[in-house]
Amino acid sequence: MNPIIRKIQRTARIGLYGAIIIGIATLALYYLSRYRFYVNDYGHRLMLIGGAVLTVLVVAAILLAVRRTIPQIRQLDSLDERLQRYATHIANLYRSALAVATIDCTLIILSHDNTLFMLLLLLVICLVMLYPGSLKMKVDLGLTDEEFEQLFPDENL
Repeated sequence: MNPIIRKIQRTARIGLYGAIIIGIATLALYYLSRYRFYVNDYGHRLMLIGGAVLTVLVVAAILLAVRRTIPQIRQLDSLDERLQRYATHIANLYRSALAVATIDCTLIILSHDNTLFMLLLLLVICLVMLYPGSLKMKVDLGLTDEEFEQLFPDENL
């Protein structure tokens, strides 16, 4: 398998599994902890609104970036250039999503409010849908059948 494709899938796995593991750990800490951080109502509301706005904006930015960038990548002539731009694009998406998941989990722990779990679930679902499998990469990069068989020799169409 091509090293760039390995890099793309490794970055996506780290971002996706990292967000899932951090979310599960936060959920366990949320329900199993005896001690809580006490925050006044203003701080609680500020953390809730800030986390919600941040998560919704990042999900919207991810979807907009996919909608705008993938057609530009498809129009490139060189396969190596398409792969390199796609790798950079996927790495940026998954790194930013992992950072936002970490911030959300921190806000959940500090505010002890479970409303942000739903938005964290929305972010994880978005990451699952964007996961670059071989057939999704074929569509995203606009690969021909010959290019697809060259990059993924053991995959069947």
